[in-house]
Amino acid sequence: MAKATRTSIVTDMKYLGREPEFSSDTVLGWTDLARNYNWYNHFKNTDDAKQYLNEFCKANKIKINISNHNTNTFGWVARMIPRGAKLDESTLTKFKDYLSTLKKPSKNEVVIEKKEETPQRQVNRLDQWLPDFEEAIDNFKGPFSAYNYLTSNNVPQMYAKMIQEHYEPLYNEIKSAYNKEDDQLVEAYKVHRRTELKALMLFVKGIVDDCDKFLSNVKKERKPRKKREKSVDSLLKHFKYQQNDTALKLTSEDPAKIIGSTSIYVLNTKYKTLTVFHAKNGETLSINRTAIANYDEKTSRTKRAGRALNKVIDAINNGTKKSRIKVIDTIKTDDAKFTDRLNDSCIILKVDK
Repeated sequence: MAKATRTSIVTDMKYLGREPEFSSDTVLGWTDLARNYNWYNHFKNTDDAKQYLNEFCKANKIKINISNHNTNTFGWVARMIPRGAKLDESTLTKFKDYLSTLKKPSKNEVVIEKKEETPQRQVNRLDQWLPDFEEAIDNFKGPFSAYNYLTSNNVPQMYAKMIQEHYEPLYNEIKSAYNKEDDQLVEAYKVHRRTELKALMLFVKGIVDDCDKFLSNVKKERKPRKKREKSVDSLLKHFKYQQNDTALKLTSEDPAKIIGSTSIYVLNTKYKTLTVFHAKNGETLSINRTAIANYDEKTSRTKRAGRALNKVIDAINNGTKKSRIKVIDTIKTDDAKFTDRLNDSCIILKVDK
């Protein structure tokens, strides 16, 4: 980053403010984080980020190799935490993971580098099958099925593709000679009578086609990949909710409990509305970014609590699982507009499994 003049820094601070300071009472949301990152990106540089990381790690007795540092954002995180910033679990987990990549290995630790499959090693492995194909082409009048060979020898899909790509140019070359499209190729293959040249062309074409058939069948027979289940941290990455409300003296349930639950009760402290989410029959609730997933649209509802707010909160928090289901029916108002998305004004009152 180019060095800014004092005049430009003063001007920028007029609009962007001085270095952020934080209150430890509130977890920073994604908007606040982005605003703070923007401040540091504007006024600070990579050397500053390294310095902040070093200071943080020294204070917390974490040994790192700072030369591996490559992401300034975590330098800003290292600066914000000592200044009172309270970060969400997802950001803290990423920060810890990043620090682990910078840690120095212990003296007794042996680092084993995984050998990559180089192009040369791939060719060497291909050589265990190519001689059989070359021999078949030399005796192209004899019986040979490339498809049966690939199947019986359990040739991996990757190498079957390489065999196909190996013989496609040969087929095109013989085809050009047979059709007399290239004088040099006609001269090269004149050792074969025309009937022999046609037979050789069809034989090589059969190898290419059999490889294609084998690859197509392998794709069809392959078992469908099991859907990878997302981790809790991944599901909560974009999720928003209000952690606590001092006026109502309420604290949200852990949002991780929502995953696998059957019912949740959410209070919007801004509009004083109660929203009940019930899972679909035979399923459980989950989270999709900022929204609740797998809820039953018929039984999930929203109502404005109004003057009955405190009574409703008490019934939800102190009632039984069975009694909570009927609480929303006791609110004498019409259903309000329903949304499955939560935000910074939503307290998670209760989660039922």
